[in-house]
Amino acid sequence: MLDWKTDPHVKALMAQPNWHKTLRKTIVVLSNDDPDYTAIHEKWSTTICDGILDLLKSLPTTNNRVNSIAVFHMGYNITKPTDSPKTVYVAVDYDTPEEEFPGVLDKMQEYLDGFGLGLVAFIEHGETWGGLID
Repeated sequence: MLDWKTDPHVKALMAQPNWHKTLRKTIVVLSNDDPDYTAIHEKWSTTICDGILDLLKSLPTTNNRVNSIAVFHMGYNITKPTDSPKTVYVAVDYDTPEEEFPGVLDKMQEYLDGFGLGLVAFIEHGETWGGLID
């Protein structure tokens, strides 16, 4: 039996309290009440989504591994999910190396920041939903 006190190969994981909160992926589309709704809606299919997809295709880590791209509120606000950040959600194949996600997220966030709409990048392993990506 391994003993974490004497065996240098035993590692302990210190969990952050917020890792245990429920993450609400509100698939409720941004509402007309959102001050950025019109700008996001107008730019989503012609600029934002296509730009993110082009960026992901240009990276070896995510090229041909993107399953879904969507925008919605996602976060920890259980009582009012629409107060959670406006999130550009990307689901990629399960064989996509997770250790590469931080670099991908940095590039996605840099692109999204250029729109000045307060969009937040998010990536995880996931299935296709809401339509296929070509």
